[in-house]
Amino acid sequence: GPTPAQDVKPLIDYVDGGKGRKYFIVGSYPSWQNSMFRQSRFYIYPTDGKVRGQALTDLGEEKFEPILKWISKTDTEVILFCIPRSNGTLFIKQANNMGLLDRLNFAWIGFNEMHHMSLSKEERKKIITCSSFIMSDDRNEAKDFVRYVKNIKGSNFPVTYYAHNHASAVLALGEAFNKAGEISGVAALRSLPGLSYKSISGNIETIDAVSHHSSLDLV
Repeated sequence: GPTPAQDVKPLIDYVDGGKGRKYFIVGSYPSWQNSMFRQSRFYIYPTDGKVRGQALTDLGEEKFEPILKWISKTDTEVILFCIPRSNGTLFIKQANNMGLLDRLNFAWIGFNEMHHMSLSKEERKKIITCSSFIMSDDRNEAKDFVRYVKNIKGSNFPVTYYAHNHASAVLALGEAFNKAGEISGVAALRSLPGLSYKSISGNIETIDAVSHHSSLDLV
């Protein structure tokens, strides 16, 4: 899932631009989101940014008007946003219906092609995001991967960073087995820390030897 260093910091750096904008944080109840948003404030405050409020919803929530009314009564400029699954598009559409699109931008953590398909052109214009993979990447490796998935799932299937990240994880595991000279859980645990591998889209990534975290290149 998204992490503060991997997904949030570059997104805030881009949205904020050193200007110290006014944010409202919206997400769901999973503990990792609460931790991520807590860490996000360390990237907002150094430029004198402000957090005007935070709302966490139940997973599967579909009615966001009360939160949007709260936001509308503040001077919020940017909504730092992470609503899982398709429900996030409902938030954007309800904001549009309430006439809030003109005054807000949405820094959407985890936005992908499935969301893109459900929103209008006007709504998509207000969304700012970063990702380890986009289906329109014109590199040969990325186009080959999209073609491979679509051959299996159909031409209208959205190929998202979920597919990319899982496929890259399988490649990293295979590289770890090759390095260890055997296929086993013990071999993987021994070989993965510090491993450099080629992602499915052609980037050379490295798994940190201490944290065991792999920060993927973003687009």
